[in-house]
Amino acid sequence: MKKLFTQKLQWQYFASYLALMVSVMAVFFAYSYNSFYQFHSKIVMDNYTSRLGLIRNEQEETLDDMMAIASQIMGVTSIVPFDYSEEPEEALQLIDQMSAYKATHDALEGIYIHFYDDEFVYSATGLYTTERFVNNAVIFSSVEKETVRSLLEETEYITMLPRQSLEGYGFQSTMGVREMVPVFVPVSVKNGLRCGTAMFVVEDITYDRWFTTLGSEEADIYILQENEPIYARQISSVPAEALLEASSKGESIVFWEGGKYHLLELAGSRYNYRYLMLLPDTELQVGMSASVQMLMLLAAVVAALGVLIITYFVQKRMKPIKLLHSMISDREPSGNELLEIRDGIQRLIEENAAMSTCMEDVETLRKSDFVRRFLTGSFRSEDEFLSYAETISLNVDTACFAAIIIAKPGASEYELTAEKVNHLFDDKVSGVARDLSFQERVVAVAFADDADMLMDFLEQKLAGLRACCTGVTMASSGVHSSFSEGQRAYLEAENAFELRFIEGNTQMLRFRQRDGLSAGKVQHSQQLMDRLRKALRSGDASQVSYMLREITHSMRSTNAALFDFRCMYNDILNVVSWEARELGVREDEVYDLFKLSQCLSLDDLDTMLHNVCSRIVLGRVEQRPAEASDAVVKAREIIERRFSEPGLSVSAIAEEVGMTDSRLSTEFKKAYRMTPLEFITVSRMHRARRLLRTTDMPVKDIALECGYYDISGFNRRFKAYTGMTPQQYKQSSEAGNEQAVNAELPQDLAGVEYQEEQ
Repeated sequence: MKKLFTQKLQWQYFASYLALMVSVMAVFFAYSYNSFYQFHSKIVMDNYTSRLGLIRNEQEETLDDMMAIASQIMGVTSIVPFDYSEEPEEALQLIDQMSAYKATHDALEGIYIHFYDDEFVYSATGLYTTERFVNNAVIFSSVEKETVRSLLEETEYITMLPRQSLEGYGFQSTMGVREMVPVFVPVSVKNGLRCGTAMFVVEDITYDRWFTTLGSEEADIYILQENEPIYARQISSVPAEALLEASSKGESIVFWEGGKYHLLELAGSRYNYRYLMLLPDTELQVGMSASVQMLMLLAAVVAALGVLIITYFVQKRMKPIKLLHSMISDREPSGNELLEIRDGIQRLIEENAAMSTCMEDVETLRKSDFVRRFLTGSFRSEDEFLSYAETISLNVDTACFAAIIIAKPGASEYELTAEKVNHLFDDKVSGVARDLSFQERVVAVAFADDADMLMDFLEQKLAGLRACCTGVTMASSGVHSSFSEGQRAYLEAENAFELRFIEGNTQMLRFRQRDGLSAGKVQHSQQLMDRLRKALRSGDASQVSYMLREITHSMRSTNAALFDFRCMYNDILNVVSWEARELGVREDEVYDLFKLSQCLSLDDLDTMLHNVCSRIVLGRVEQRPAEASDAVVKAREIIERRFSEPGLSVSAIAEEVGMTDSRLSTEFKKAYRMTPLEFITVSRMHRARRLLRTTDMPVKDIALECGYYDISGFNRRFKAYTGMTPQQYKQSSEAGNEQAVNAELPQDLAGVEYQEEQ
């Protein structure tokens, strides 16, 4: 069984490599054949282009000879235009000269000259009247007699007529009708003045000799004048019309009746003629057989060498393959051993990759969560902080730490991620990073035993990052020692990051401490936060609106840096987030420190605070006690109905509902987030604010209406709740400030307040 397995595995291995070798050789030799064919075709086409050029040269040299003969006949004899009737001797002298030139030029079958003011046409054999010459002496088969007469009377440039048959008694021929090419050449005297026309007749055998000697026996050849064929030799079945159409479109390939032809074209170098050659594709195949045989021989040699190499390679690799199969599969060979090996390796790779990915994902998520919780102050104790750091193998048992923000230029293609930043830390300076995808930044926390060492480390790593990505910005907070200062450290890093607009980003940006708020202003801020907390707990939308206005007004009148405002807002939003937790709302749904860092003005901060408070107030109004007992519900109804009675107390309410004072307070707060006494006070203050805004009652009467006999006690409680005396509140309402406060709230808060007052 093992021998059979070994042989089968060898053949499978051998066949796979053989198939690969055959594929590579097929591609290589196909490319080689195509390259050689292109090279051979270029040589053949260049050769035939040269032949067509020789035909053009022969044609133009013949035309040059005709021009020279016409000039020499006039120049050598000093003949000037004459009238035969007056100077017959000149006519005889001209005829003698023409006879001599015709005798020395075999290609010319006839030479004829006509002077413009003379009525005769002179030839090498005599003279004719123009009338007799046109009608009887030389008769053209495809040209009208009037056209011939017109060309004799005046010709401005060399004009060739298409090949045609000529006959007549003045035409020397022993064979009767013959194919000729007539050429009309202007004749000039010595001063260059045209005085007549010379007509040369070229026998078609001359062109046949050119095309046979200089062209190809298989090629069609055309001489064109103004897109009309003057002379043509057509071998193929391609009509002249198809050839001319392809030439006018600039096409170099012509397909006709299943055949492929190559079209070559040259323009005249001295005369306005065009020369075309239509070459069948079979002419390009001549000479390729020897090259194909050479390629086949080379393929056979390479294939033989490849088989030997593959055999050696398979034999050498069989031992580790068999060992690998025995390690992966403990079963008997099933006939697909190679597939079993492949599947086993793939399975191991996938399992290992899945395990590594899972571990990396868990580790990355835990590191990111640690940064979030640390910088947002979510760790409840230092023990919880240390325990979480230990789970991600982070050394936080150090003397100091700093928050860091790293950002790349927007146009850079460098991928800056938290994982890359995590690799920057070492044993001396530990740290962990988190991606802020919505800000396209990375925030990190670095821990070290020495502040100077920490800052030097960050400077070095910034230089290293700049080597990979030019323009990277790094900003650092101040150095802190307590784990509870994570929020402030992040806000410091954000404040330093904004300095890039002033100081640039070539160096690491460090947070610089400025003079903070005075102690008095800090105390006033704490009072505002306490009042806001009470308003949020009571669900009093109007009071929340007023407190938001007071907070914004207080901050606008405070001459402090944006960093100080962010710190104050962070404290306020921490208060709000605790209220959100009591409502069962996730903290990050109402407040996120990373979003706070994006606020660049008091308007941004104020908008954020309004949105958060709106969420809390709406939650308070919509909230219904899930487990309130009948006694607690009855106690609330008593307060809502009798809160204006001066003698109403918690003891009286508890006695009426059949509970003790302490139990009523505990269950009432659990259901409504405040004690019965706080609910009485909130109800009275709400009624007092409404009466101050909507009536002209004196403050003393309003105090009695709300259940207070002592006006000073009423004033004291009202100021603690609203931040101003009843008289100040009434004046503020009369000035329209209450409406302005309500206008600052979202529309849904305005609806809440209206429902409560009703």
